[in-house]
Amino acid sequence: MDLMNQETWKFINTFAPWLAAIGTLMAVGVSLYLARQDKRVRLNITAGYRVIISQGMQGKPLMAIRIVNVGHREVQITGIGWKVGLIKKQHAEQMTMQGDGISSPLP
Repeated sequence: MDLMNQETWKFINTFAPWLAAIGTLMAVGVSLYLARQDKRVRLNITAGYRVIISQGMQGKPLMAIRIVNVGHREVQITGIGWKVGLIKKQHAEQMTMQGDGISSPLP
């Protein structure tokens, strides 16, 4: 019975290198996945017509664009582009007005 038990353990131990190799590959895969997560640019962008109400200003509808960096990587926004049209697309680049008191400069 002791011989049977030793043979059983020898058979079980033949799987140990395979399990160690699979565990190592999984650890490398997880580490590469986590390392690549920080390299992605993640922005939360909303745009639409809003009525902006402030002191000394009438409530008039304006186009509001909100861009929030929700990732870990630093992002610099240099411009805002628009694409309009279903079949014949037209492209436009939006500039921010610096002196109107509503728009903030692009960081």
